[in-house]
Amino acid sequence: MKNLMKIVHLISLCVFFGSIVTYVFLGLITPETDMHALALSREWVLKSTTYLTVVAMCTTGFTGLVLSGKPKSFWVWAKLFSFMLICLNTYFFVYPAIVTSTLALGTDELKFLEALEYEAIFGAFNIVLILMSIVFAVSKPKLSVAGIKRAMKAN
Repeated sequence: MKNLMKIVHLISLCVFFGSIVTYVFLGLITPETDMHALALSREWVLKSTTYLTVVAMCTTGFTGLVLSGKPKSFWVWAKLFSFMLICLNTYFFVYPAIVTSTLALGTDELKFLEALEYEAIFGAFNIVLILMSIVFAVSKPKLSVAGIKRAMKAN
């Protein structure tokens, strides 16, 4: 069962990262002057985010936490906290920016550009959080309050 969970975790992580890279690439190759291409691109990103990225994000987070076991050590709590931040950032900032940019395209250029900027900023923040979570999962740092106090005294 644990091996199956690892496989699901890795597949969902690949889908999650792959979809994000696809959106970035799609944004780079879409001509800014072609409204039809921009509309198609934004609609693709919205639908894919709704049905692919968010599902893969939740699956990756859930399976990662299940594979980590009981949250007794610092790195598991850090991973849990970063996963919660990723979900909240996606729900409150990234996804609404994608929806706004899709709706504002062709009707309100300022709102469209602002939404793209929010999507880029908060999406980049999510990438940093995801990489931080991966570092915690791989390195499993052994930090404690006592260890931090010892490190501060040594300096």
